[in-house]
Amino acid sequence: LPKFRALKEKLFFFWNHEILPGKSTGALQYSTMPTALERQGNFSQTLVGGKSVSITDPTTGQPFPGNIIPQNRLDSNGQALLSVLPMPNITDTSITKGVYNYDTQFTSTSPTQLYLLKLDYNVTSSDSISMTWNGIWQNKSLTTNGGQMTAPFPLITTIGGNIQGMAAANYRHIFSPTMVNEFSFGYAYTDGPLAFQGGTLKNLQRSTYGFNAGQLNPAINPLNLLPAMSFGGVQDAPSLSYDGRFPFYGTRYVTDISDNISKTIGAHSLKAGIFYEWM
Repeated sequence: LPKFRALKEKLFFFWNHEILPGKSTGALQYSTMPTALERQGNFSQTLVGGKSVSITDPTTGQPFPGNIIPQNRLDSNGQALLSVLPMPNITDTSITKGVYNYDTQFTSTSPTQLYLLKLDYNVTSSDSISMTWNGIWQNKSLTTNGGQMTAPFPLITTIGGNIQGMAAANYRHIFSPTMVNEFSFGYAYTDGPLAFQGGTLKNLQRSTYGFNAGQLNPAINPLNLLPAMSFGGVQDAPSLSYDGRFPFYGTRYVTDISDNISKTIGAHSLKAGIFYEWM
């Protein structure tokens, strides 16, 4: 018992564990997708701002007859890119006011557990040790268009198993009432395995749509991904873009060590230290 009482007066700890369901629904997104006729080069029924738009032949500068592009003038790779886009899903102009024809809303699930452990141990009146561990575990999170890609329509579903945390330790020694030394160690980690649910990665690959335009450097596109694309001329035109790290796994490990000493001389305080970090 005396030993237990002594330990009780020197050792202190705190533990916290939280479980969060982690389900979220994003805001509605509105876009203007090409219609079935427009995908065939037929713009006879196309209205922008309630008005017909003239489709001009770039070789003559004259409008195409009937606003219809001849089939032999259509580019197969351009049509392949259009096939990536979903068909319009809302055509009631009393709702859309004619400014969009497609809406969608993404739902993501990310069940998360949070951990926190803190230990403090007063070894002697001059020596103390403090340790902290913060942990986050996300088990099988499902995200629409994850992995650092952006599009206003669903293409892929990523499955993440993100584990991350931070551990830190601090040792303090008091040499005298005027001189103290502190040594610190820190370690942070993020391990983000990423997979694509149901093989949805194919929805981003060139071969799925028969897109075979050349690439300046195919070696930097090992997944054979479609190019990023954007369209103009209509309100809320769709687009597809990637972060340069796609698919971004988020894996990172960082370690740092520091030591500093402080000395008080009269009314003056002096400090010196070193810090080193590697990843």
